[in-house]
Amino acid sequence: MSAEKYPTFVNALPVLGQVKMHLSIVDMFTTECPDENVKKFLENYGSETFMPSIISTLETIRLGMLDDFKKRFAGMTINLLWPTLLDPWCCSLKHLSQNETEVARNKLIKEVMNVSSEEAEVITVDEEGHGSKRNTIKGFNIFDSPEKKSSSAATADNAEAEEKLLWQKSANREVENYLDLGAIKVPSDVIPMDWWKFYKHQFPRIAKLARKWLCVTATSTPSERVFSDCG
Repeated sequence: MSAEKYPTFVNALPVLGQVKMHLSIVDMFTTECPDENVKKFLENYGSETFMPSIISTLETIRLGMLDDFKKRFAGMTINLLWPTLLDPWCCSLKHLSQNETEVARNKLIKEVMNVSSEEAEVITVDEEGHGSKRNTIKGFNIFDSPEKKSSSAATADNAEAEEKLLWQKSANREVENYLDLGAIKVPSDVIPMDWWKFYKHQFPRIAKLARKWLCVTATSTPSERVFSDCG
């Protein structure tokens, strides 16, 4: 990652996830290994007398690296994987297992719901039937009349529950529509934030999350390099 000019948190997570997944393969040095190169190597040299000692050494190295990886990245829990979905290169979900995909998708939906609850657009209709849009912050509307505020608590609770349900359905729909784009391969030369400039109107709440998370750096190397260059 230090070789990258601007490594980000979202870029690092899929890489680290793949490293952990690869090191966790118990059959890495057997013919059951999913890696075709390993299978071919074992087919060609598996009968050699030196192979058992080499495989034993490699297995010891694998376990040591896996143990060190788990210690170094103990805080990298499954709940941290959802920001990777904000990168259009990763929305295909290929870097996640089935369980990780489900957790990441549900977490993204919750985050989208939080964005929608901070500033939602409501439609009111006047006596002549004309609709007008007003912004409400966290369910508070400055245009509420005293009569509305004095309505029964039960009515208010029902309205709040209905509003929350609508937010949840809207969040689900936006996330599912966004993840459906994963079937479309994003060119490697496309800058994620440029991609979001084009799609921000189609996925407005996810775009807000992308602006927040895609800029988080993964290492301190770039800033340290600046200090070194300045002497």
